[in-house]
Amino acid sequence: MCGVAASFNYGDGLADLDAVTRLCALMSARGPDGDGIWQSPDRCICLGHRRLAIIDTDPRANQPMVYGDGRFVISFNGEIYNFAALKRDLQALGYRFITASDTEVVLALYAQHGAAMLTMLRGMFAFALWDDQARQLLLARDPYGIKPLYFTDDGTAVQVCSSARAFAVTGLTAGRCHPGALGAYLALGSVPDTQPLDAAVKAVPAGGYVRVDEHGAHEAHIWYSVADRFETAAHKPGAADRAAQVRRALSDSVAAHLVADVPVGIFLSAGIDSGSLLGLLHGAGVPSPMAITAGFGETSEQSEISGAQMLVRHYAGTRSVSTLFRRQDVQQELPAFFACMDQPTIDGLNTWLVAKVAKAHGLKVALSGVGGDELFCGYPSFRDIPKWLRIFGWMRRKPCLTAALGTVAGGVARAAGLSPKMAALPALAATLGGAYMAKRGLFTAQELATLLTGDAWQEAKRSWPPLTHPSQLVPGRLSANHLGANHLGANHLNVAALESIHYLRTQLLRDADWAGMAHSVEIRTPLVDRQLLESVLLAMGKALPPAGKKMLANAPPKGLPAALRQRRKTGFTVPVHEWLLSHPAPALPRFVNAHWSRRWALEVLAAAFPAALDYLKPRFASSLRAGNMARSAAA
Repeated sequence: MCGVAASFNYGDGLADLDAVTRLCALMSARGPDGDGIWQSPDRCICLGHRRLAIIDTDPRANQPMVYGDGRFVISFNGEIYNFAALKRDLQALGYRFITASDTEVVLALYAQHGAAMLTMLRGMFAFALWDDQARQLLLARDPYGIKPLYFTDDGTAVQVCSSARAFAVTGLTAGRCHPGALGAYLALGSVPDTQPLDAAVKAVPAGGYVRVDEHGAHEAHIWYSVADRFETAAHKPGAADRAAQVRRALSDSVAAHLVADVPVGIFLSAGIDSGSLLGLLHGAGVPSPMAITAGFGETSEQSEISGAQMLVRHYAGTRSVSTLFRRQDVQQELPAFFACMDQPTIDGLNTWLVAKVAKAHGLKVALSGVGGDELFCGYPSFRDIPKWLRIFGWMRRKPCLTAALGTVAGGVARAAGLSPKMAALPALAATLGGAYMAKRGLFTAQELATLLTGDAWQEAKRSWPPLTHPSQLVPGRLSANHLGANHLGANHLNVAALESIHYLRTQLLRDADWAGMAHSVEIRTPLVDRQLLESVLLAMGKALPPAGKKMLANAPPKGLPAALRQRRKTGFTVPVHEWLLSHPAPALPRFVNAHWSRRWALEVLAAAFPAALDYLKPRFASSLRAGNMARSAAA
């Protein structure tokens, strides 16, 4: 796991060596084990790198890495789990290697196959690869977008970095807020995959690559679509021995994610996802894995710790490390947490804290159970969204009745103290994208029109259409599949696709990256894996079940304890609503205080991205700035 930086002047000028140096310095936590900068003889291209040594810790594997006769140079972030098999194939073709690293294998594979080699990689990755002969820079990213890669293009030069926020911090951009990204954040709790909050910055899309040549950065090419895999599965019957196939696929993924030259631990909650991973670790014969648990509350019994300890006892030999974070402990961490937050998010604090514990105990690599709910239908959304579509789908043809029901629902919500989103439910839940917004959303379009300035709201609608047309959240052919499918299976596949390409990709995975790397901890996700996805969908087909978590719980050779299987789903949950938002903000609209996540979303902007407050109406922005100053003074 590492940090990537690059500068390519595709005009007649020189690469910005100073910018690459500053970007690398800012990413020191991403790579405390080494750093390097390479510049071409003509100085048009410069690559920088910060290294966290996981595979082949020898200094010869440091980067940027120059391959062979010097034609190819790479700055690589991530891990390729199948690099050993790829290396053997390349050696059979006559390739020779001087390191034991996966990075050198990527270079040789590119020399042999070009960009087509991306489909051969199993792992999480983002890299900048320079081809001196073609005079071309390739920026590429893994299928799920586990590893980030951002760039700017000012018309003469492209700057590249693993951190979106680094461009503004180092002065490479003005840090102007993108209204569409801000609107998306307030609507769903995170910014879109390809548009960071900084208007001058773009992201290489998940499962995509961008070529940069003498004409600048070209349009991204998508080489892998997670959404398409779910859509295809809706037309497949699945296999007879589904459970056995899924069990084999899970064991295979865990084994692949153990490839490392340093110890690999696990983040352990009291949930099925991480518990199953621990059971699969034991099934793989991993001796005494270190399990890191962070509890949040005033006593261990109120937190994840007691449930995690049950798992530790169940899988004897596990080395358990538990830390209880009380309210005061969390509040003391908030300034550093906000300072490291790369893009605005309403999540990430739990990952930040558990990674801090892992770092304190010398752990560089930890497995996480993130992704289990998306693949095995564990969220309430798998129950609620299909139900809403059945109830409200017909209302697409009755706009007047929809408006009337919305008014009634809004009155009921206010009287009963329910979420203001209830008023929008009849209109939203008539389509798949709208139902998803109703389930996952924070602020509705009507509420954002109240919060944002008029200009910001108009620009947000224009630049991120799902704000007012939620159906555009749904990718490609999925939109044609949801209403015509009478069986629950297809609807569950649609929800799984939406959860995977929105909540998982833009929030959980992104937060795992920056929050883990802030403590120099690599977080690996065996349940977020291209080969696992394809194997599970091949086994399950359109019968992907709402009770899929039972299949996950049964995957380890020694199954999970019965008490844990029956436990209410919690996960690594920090009680922000109890600890940090115990008092309302009278100057803010009433609907902001209706739920802690809404208030927290604005608190995050005030603490970590204050420039975004300029896009809120002045009275709201002033209230948030004053509140944030008061909290800072108290701290």
